[in-house]
Amino acid sequence: MLGIKLMNQTMRLISSFEVKDKCDYLKYAYAFMLCKKLYIKECSFINPNPKQFDSEYVYPSDVFSAVYSENNLPPWEEFRSNLIHCSSPSFNCVGSLDQTDKERIMCALIESTVVFCCYGNYEAKAKKIINEILTIHKTLE
Repeated sequence: MLGIKLMNQTMRLISSFEVKDKCDYLKYAYAFMLCKKLYIKECSFINPNPKQFDSEYVYPSDVFSAVYSENNLPPWEEFRSNLIHCSSPSFNCVGSLDQTDKERIMCALIESTVVFCCYGNYEAKAKKIINEILTIHKTLE
């Protein structure tokens, strides 16, 4: 199993899925945000043309072209047709399996693959979350 050491925790690849097209990968991001078993959810889309560079920072300040939480998530019809999402080369969603935010799961688009990773020894709990996300994914049209 893939693992990357991150501040005394290992990021573990749990699942990966090839996407058919942009609408398919947007379904994964949206389903992640709709998942009721997750807390403190965030979803960010990478800006394909950042312009706000500052030598004091590693990333440009406009590295993300769109950022969502549970409070500002638009309806699915608007989300899937948003040109910002469609032009983004990638997205990254993060959420917590617990209310104290100690067990996190990530969903990201890397090229044409959506990956799910967690940051500790709770893969069984994370797999249940992924199953719910896959169920929601199937309902989106």
